[in-house]
Formats: sequence, C-alpha cells, structure tokens
Amino acid sequence: MKRLQVVMSEAELQRYHRIARAEGMTLSAWVRRTLTEARRTASEERIRNKLRAIEEAGQWNAPTADPEAMLAEIEAGRLGD
Repeated sequence: MKRLQVVMSEAELQRYHRIARAEGMTLSAWVRRTLTEARRTASEERIRNKLRAIEEAGQWNAPTADPEAMLAEIEAGRLGD
C-alpha cells in the first residue's frame, strides 16, 4: 500500500469528513471509493468519445480507393500527367 497526500483547505477537509460520516464511511474509505468511481467514469467517457468519433467519421462522404491507387493519382496530379 502507498499513502497519498493531498493538500486542501481546512474547510474542504471538514466538508469531506461530513460527507463521509453521512455515508457511514471513514474519510479514507470515502476518498478511495470516490477515486475509483472517477477512474471508471473517465474510462467510460473516453470509450464513448472514441466510439462517437468513429461513428462520425463513418458519416463522411469522402472518396475512397486502394491506397496505392490514390497515391498514384496524387503523384500524377503533381506531375501534371
């Protein structure tokens, strides 16, 4: 186990103590649970954002072709062929 030190105002610390007590938990247990929930939420949000980006990219009406053929067309355009 490792110890985490967090600097905060006395007022913040007292608020967190009250919340933890109201939930029947020690402050340490409440902080661990809250950090675990935050990590899970952040991971789920990243996944949702990536899926949303993929879905949006699927809506694009962009030309597609074999990559080699596209590169050849681009090069031909540069050379004026």
